[in-house]
Amino acid sequence: MCGEQTIKGIVDPIFFRSDLQFFGEVWNNQAPEARLFLKFLIERDMTRARQELDELLQNGLDFLKKLDGPFILVYFDRKRKKGFLYRSLLCKAPLYYRKRGRQWLWSMALPDLLEADRSALAQVEPDRVLISYLQGGLPETASFYRDIHRVPAGGLARYEDERIQVSVFDVPLPQPHLNKWRTEDLMSFLHDTMVKRLIWRKSGRQEEKVGVLLSDGEQGAATVSLLKPFASGLVAYMIKEKRSLAEIALARRIAHGEEVPCVILEWDGTVPHPSVPATWLPSFYLAAPYLHYWREHCVRDEVTRLCYDAVFTVSGLRRRKSALRLYWEGWQNKQRWWRGMFSASTLFTKEAKERLLVRERELQEQDPHLWPLQCWLNEEDALFYAPFWLEKGLRFFYPALSREWLEVAISIPGKHVSSLQLLQRWNGHSSALPAPLATSPAPWGRFQQRVPPYEWEWTGRQWLHEHPHLAEWQWIDPDRLIQWWEDGRKRMQLWDEILWMMQIGQWLSGLERLTVD
Repeated sequence: MCGEQTIKGIVDPIFFRSDLQFFGEVWNNQAPEARLFLKFLIERDMTRARQELDELLQNGLDFLKKLDGPFILVYFDRKRKKGFLYRSLLCKAPLYYRKRGRQWLWSMALPDLLEADRSALAQVEPDRVLISYLQGGLPETASFYRDIHRVPAGGLARYEDERIQVSVFDVPLPQPHLNKWRTEDLMSFLHDTMVKRLIWRKSGRQEEKVGVLLSDGEQGAATVSLLKPFASGLVAYMIKEKRSLAEIALARRIAHGEEVPCVILEWDGTVPHPSVPATWLPSFYLAAPYLHYWREHCVRDEVTRLCYDAVFTVSGLRRRKSALRLYWEGWQNKQRWWRGMFSASTLFTKEAKERLLVRERELQEQDPHLWPLQCWLNEEDALFYAPFWLEKGLRFFYPALSREWLEVAISIPGKHVSSLQLLQRWNGHSSALPAPLATSPAPWGRFQQRVPPYEWEWTGRQWLHEHPHLAEWQWIDPDRLIQWWEDGRKRMQLWDEILWMMQIGQWLSGLERLTVD
């Protein structure tokens, strides 16, 4: 079942009204008592759906944990003047809220909640921008904008007495018995889990055309192989860059082997800065020009779904462990960022370093079961739900995102967590991979692609002129940046800082051109 394209609303204590909104999909209902409620939602009979939900709520909210899928549910009761906003554990789409006087507003799109007739940049909270440098530094309930909060994945925001209280309602925990499983058994389990997830789509969904970005070689091959039987139209995409000739050859080979179209996006990296499209959220994984260009081609190819395999990721710098596993190990080992975060040479100012150290200590006090999951589940909102995707009616699809996959990712020992081991061996693509792509990619070439190529040709002074905000907020030292910009050894030494600085700087400059209507 599918819900509305997007949801938003307002609750006013004086003119309080009942409301029921649903966004997303329920793949599998494990709560028999919720069957009629879901049936009426599918039929768009919201009056009867609200009546069924009223009865369900008499026994509490635990049934929500038994609805498997990515969805958002909003409910308000005029008689009791109570309600809640719920974002399911598997929902990558964000849900934001803010207070305005005695009213509370909520929306899936940030522009709906920003103040009108003001630049979006003027409403950014500089402190939150700074702490985004830390792995999981931004609180799961915070946005990058003042007075705007978000409901975390698996989070429940209860409204009562004109206040909203947010709590983590649903979260998977490590399953000790998985440690005893053989690698072959885990592969079979994950394969069967994903197939069941895809089978749900088959009935009534043959009209959809799905696009897959072949960005990580083996994972793209696995995703295309799995999706083909369940999608009537499948298109493989690859972004062409100076260093991507081998990857393009692999993408074409994968597409040819699976008999699907392969589109090479030949984006020109010399596009001048003013034409770079802006987004309301920073895109840490792909620069805004890539997103814009990919969107335009997807619309041209009539794609309705954009696909990502977002649980297990290939990491060239950390031996190809799952992203979630890295969070989990970092927490279990009590790794402290500050011990090795700043070398004698750093672009951060003294004030910025002190603020980052304070936030690091706050992170160490977080619940060790919730922090890694919340960081991972919430970190990709920026890429996967920028408002301009919705304008074209595009939706995102995650074939591997399931409760079972999350439990495996946080439970199994390190020897099992490689996505290459768990995916490529059962779909037979490993033998087809050329030698350069069977090993970790060079970090310089791969990560440089996340910043518009033309910016690498600038001097430090040019970059500061185009992106002055971090220096104006006194988070980075402009003199050091100018001095070290063209020093290759310094650049490699400060790679994490420079990459973060360039991505954030590009986003902030784009916000100058965005004004809320």
